[in-house]
Amino acid sequence: MEHIKRELHNNFPIEKLVPYDRNPKNHPPSQIKALAANMKRGWAGPPIIVDENFVIMAGHGRRLAALELELKSVPVLVVTGMSEEDKRLFRINDNRMGELGETNFDFLTAELRDLSFDVSELAELTAIDTGELDKLLRDFKIDEIDLNETVDNLLAASTSIATSTAEKIETVDAEKVNIDKVLGFKHVTVEEQRRLTRFMAMIEGATGKEGKDAFMDFAGRYLEGAAA
Repeated sequence: MEHIKRELHNNFPIEKLVPYDRNPKNHPPSQIKALAANMKRGWAGPPIIVDENFVIMAGHGRRLAALELELKSVPVLVVTGMSEEDKRLFRINDNRMGELGETNFDFLTAELRDLSFDVSELAELTAIDTGELDKLLRDFKIDEIDLNETVDNLLAASTSIATSTAEKIETVDAEKVNIDKVLGFKHVTVEEQRRLTRFMAMIEGATGKEGKDAFMDFAGRYLEGAAA
């Protein structure tokens, strides 16, 4: 590669640049607008690369943006000594290599978040449309969240869930089941029956209630005392 020479011109006349007529890369208006917006801010990016005949090998979009801004000169790197085959490969690689990479959206979002521009300005400078920018930045707009409203919404949601759960429990609690499912047995001996009869008479006297109501009242009092 020793035969290849490079010469940088910081103020190369733009009218001398020759677009390559088979350039495989198209440049939509949104891209040219973003490039021009960056150039206006002094961010010219890398120089346009041309061969010894000033035919562009890389930087067709930057040339179009410079023309949009009516610039008279741009930074240009003149490369001499490349074969026509090498120039073709260079153009293809320049256009394709960037497309082979994958975007790390976590890093991209973090970078966008740290910029001081609003969404419309970012769209102009990056060629990312406002809808996509809104989507990327949505999870990071913490400062714009009304915390009081958020807490109120969470409390309302929690109350709604609690009420719904309580209603379901109340409905289930009202369902009737056979007592043997609770006690774990269906039958008792005659002697056990007499003992249970005396037991029911005792708790009815203690609670002032009868039957099931007396039994449940007594059981509730017993559980409360055990818990204490």
